[in-house]
Amino acid sequence: MVKYCVFHATFGQGHAQAAQAIADYLHTPAVDLLGFLPRIPARLLSQGYVWITEHAPLLWHTLFLASRPAPVVRLLQRLHCVWYRGALRFLLRQRPECLITTHFFPVGLAAEAKKYLPHMRIIVVVTDLRVHPLWHHDKVDRYYVAHPQGREDLIRRGVRPDKISCGYVPVRAQFFTGCDAGQLRIRYGIDHRPCVLLVSSLSGRFPEVEKLITELKDQYNLFIIYGRNRRMCRKLQRFKSKGVRLFRFHSRIWELMTLARIIVTKPGGLTLFEGMVKRAYFVFPEYIPGQEYENLQLITDYGIAEYAPDVHSIIAAIRKFSGGPSEKYPLQVKDIRPEIRGAQRS
Repeated sequence: MVKYCVFHATFGQGHAQAAQAIADYLHTPAVDLLGFLPRIPARLLSQGYVWITEHAPLLWHTLFLASRPAPVVRLLQRLHCVWYRGALRFLLRQRPECLITTHFFPVGLAAEAKKYLPHMRIIVVVTDLRVHPLWHHDKVDRYYVAHPQGREDLIRRGVRPDKISCGYVPVRAQFFTGCDAGQLRIRYGIDHRPCVLLVSSLSGRFPEVEKLITELKDQYNLFIIYGRNRRMCRKLQRFKSKGVRLFRFHSRIWELMTLARIIVTKPGGLTLFEGMVKRAYFVFPEYIPGQEYENLQLITDYGIAEYAPDVHSIIAAIRKFSGGPSEKYPLQVKDIRPEIRGAQRS
């Protein structure tokens, strides 16, 4: 018997990073649900998700909406128990006291395992601002959501309010530790100008990126994470400036978010959580229909984000936020990790 088991599914990286942040705190492995499938089906599922969301977003939106009705939710959760029966056998061998999941796929599986492990607690950590019905199951003991709207979504599904903890996010410990911005500017070799962080999607796309950088490079320090798009990297390498820094990935992204008041990115759940901890402002050039659109709608209502689908609106939004509003940052979030231990006992 083990105390904790932390599950995720690698459909995008946010769920995995959230699970790893919790698992590191609990000194236990983070388990990828797709690891229980044969290699080829697992790759097809993971890469198929990336392909659909980037090349057929309307199809993804249709699937997102079609999976909301209760009968479809129950069917999918039962199918997950069949497809991932190796994960079910794993849980029955491990006999965890507490199962934590940062993706909705393991929720039905966890409920099935609870038939044989009645004392196992199930904790669901929602990694978007809104809550899709697939996150819900009657056997779940506690939910963690980042925003009150997520709490309302669950209550409408029949979840008791006392089972929901609101305002908690699953991000790495370093986001909650103080970083000295002055020392970071020296380390990165940048001057006093305001900083902007541009985080690409997985394929690394920005509209008219060369024009965007040309317009901004004299007024801002720019950190650009270009992902797998080496073509974009080659285009941007011609900007010979200490204020334009290119990264394929960055293992210490909390440092860049400490320096950058503004983040240009897609409205994925974990990126929003990380930026909210650092009290950042967001510019969204694109989004995935479905969960990311719901995130975008919700966070723009607070005046700390704008949808900017072309280069001119991106530049205008950056200039707007670079001064910054005078009022208090409207979204306050807390570190979920210390709460998990208490939730396991309660």
